Amino acid sequence: MLSRVLLIVNPTAGRGLAVSYSQDLKRVLEDNHQSKIQVRITQAEGDATEWAKNAFGDGFDTVICLGGDGTVRETVQGLIQNPDRPYFAFIPMGTVNDLARALGYSLNPATAIKEMAKVKTGNLDIGLVNNSLAFINVVALGVIPESVMSTSSDDKNRLGPLAYFLDGFNAFFSEKGYELKITDDQDQVHSLMSNLVLIGLTNSIGGFEAALPEASYDDGLFHLIAVKGKTPLDTIRAAIQKNQNLFKLPKENLLQLNSKFFLIESKASSELAANIDGDAGPGLPLKLELLASALTVLIPDQSKSKPFFLP
Repeated sequence: MLSRVLLIVNPTAGRGLAVSYSQDLKRVLEDNHQSKIQVRITQAEGDATEWAKNAFGDGFDTVICLGGDGTVRETVQGLIQNPDRPYFAFIPMGTVNDLARALGYSLNPATAIKEMAKVKTGNLDIGLVNNSLAFINVVALGVIPESVMSTSSDDKNRLGPLAYFLDGFNAFFSEKGYELKITDDQDQVHSLMSNLVLIGLTNSIGGFEAALPEASYDDGLFHLIAVKGKTPLDTIRAAIQKNQNLFKLPKENLLQLNSKFFLIESKASSELAANIDGDAGPGLPLKLELLASALTVLIPDQSKSKPFFLP
């Protein structure tokens, strides 16, 4: 671990400072772990996936990426394509950084780099969409996720998470809903009209670290929440119920399920595309499968997570 390290860097991340940060990380790893480092800077979509896919075969025992949730997901997409997988870590440099929040990483890149001086390991669950597309945090469906997918990069860089909030706020007052059929791993079928469905792997969604407080990155489950209804009042009622933490009781306005598998289908002819970790994904139907403990992730020992200590 950390003997031969591949650093994958998104040069536009961190307001354009990711390349500079990669040199700081290189020094920390060399000084504290005597690591042999290779730095690769992405030039096009898919670079991180291809490099991560081949990393173990190229002799790397650890892959660390520097970027936002999109870069992290691309890297994970490559890592899971081989049965032999290097250790994985990342330096969060995006707008929301949900996985970093869930793992207890510092959201300050300089601090996160310093914390790589001493690490421990944990297991990380990964989701798979339609047998091919990896996700690290959340699949979202509905009018609010649709609007968030149109948030511009300029707005994200300028406003941070507020950019998502503003776009989502406008969509909140839409009365558009979708007739859905959701099948879980017990073959139970749940039919509903909904304007918002979230399937999460961790507790943090959209920067809200208590969005799914019962979820953990290593619990081997998807956590689904769906609003029953399509009006703003339906959404408000569901949000109120959720904030009361009444998770175990049947709810008139909120569907909540835990499962290792979901099949989500549309009962009508309307098209609905998924938002996968903040980016546009495929339309329905969606088959979601859980890859439990798919990766071994490095976590700074200052974190509040639940990793296993290295021997």
